[in-house]
This record gives sequence, C-alpha cells and structure tokens, in this order.
Amino acid sequence: MHIQHCPSNLESKIDNERFLGFDIDVSDLGIEGVSSSGARVKFLALGSAAGRVLNAFFVKQSYMSDLCLAVDTDLRCLESLDAGLPKYCFGKNLFRGLSSGGDETLIKEALDKGDNALEEFLQKSDVLILLAGLGGGSGSGMLPLMTQKAVQTGAFVIVIPIMPFSFEGKNKSIRAQTQLKSL
Repeated sequence: MHIQHCPSNLESKIDNERFLGFDIDVSDLGIEGVSSSGARVKFLALGSAAGRVLNAFFVKQSYMSDLCLAVDTDLRCLESLDAGLPKYCFGKNLFRGLSSGGDETLIKEALDKGDNALEEFLQKSDVLILLAGLGGGSGSGMLPLMTQKAVQTGAFVIVIPIMPFSFEGKNKSIRAQTQLKSL
C-alpha cells in the first residue's frame, strides 16, 4: 500500500477514522504497546511529514500516546502537532529549532553528540515502526541513520516511507525515489 502524506491545509477536512479512503482504527489491530507475545511496539515519526501522519492516525487513540514519538529538528512543525502526541526537538543546539534541510552530515553530527532521549526510546522497543517523509527534509536525513541505530538495538524494524505528492515538484520526487532506493 502506498500512502502519501497529507498537506497540513487538508488535515482539517479529513475524518480521523477515515484517511485517504482507508478505514483506520488501530484498536482493531490489537496494538496496545505490548503484543500477546510480550513484544514492545513503538512508532517513531521522523520529520514533519511523518509527524503529521502519526498525528492523523494515532493521536485520537488515547492509549497510543506513550507508544509514539514525533521527532523533528524544526520546532515550529512540532508545535503544530496535537498536544497529546509526544514530541522531541532533535539536535536543538545544532539546528536551533530550524529544519536540517536533510543534511545527513549535520544530522550524524547531532547523533554523535549523544541524543540520549532517542537512544532510550529505541532501547525500549522490540518492534519499531519508523515513518519518514522522503524528498529532502529532516525525515529523509534522519531515516538512514535512525534505521541503522534501531537495527543495532536488536529491534525488528519496519520502515514506512512517505513519498511527496506530484504537485510538490519533480526534483523532490526524484530525490525521494533516490533516497528510497538507497534504503
């Protein structure tokens, strides 16, 4: 299934129970943080596109809030998300709350300086579902590095890439396709 992210100006028009034609109710999936096998399931949204998707799907499920974390370098984008969704401003000292522009070198530098909050979140999961928008922002810059870190913890990692809409431009689409192939 290929689901693209929803532009923020359309979010208010979308019923939280029905997103892009798919009926979504995570309670039907049996996701409660700990599966029947005892596995701890967590959702990590990287960048603003993934944060909006996580916000639209899961925030209305009150028991999901401690299983989710929206991560972005852009503080303004984090503040636009629902108050119930846990948020983390990554690389606050390096990026000063602004976008990373997908610069993997700077993101790696921020990770190397020791982001203990993200490490702790990764360590406390057996199954980690990573969402990230591709095409050039913070999500696409963080995804390869966070995927690698997540795999090193021994967690089963599922990556859900969010591709740009066609109206966002051909260059962004080409970058997203290249990033997807590099995963």
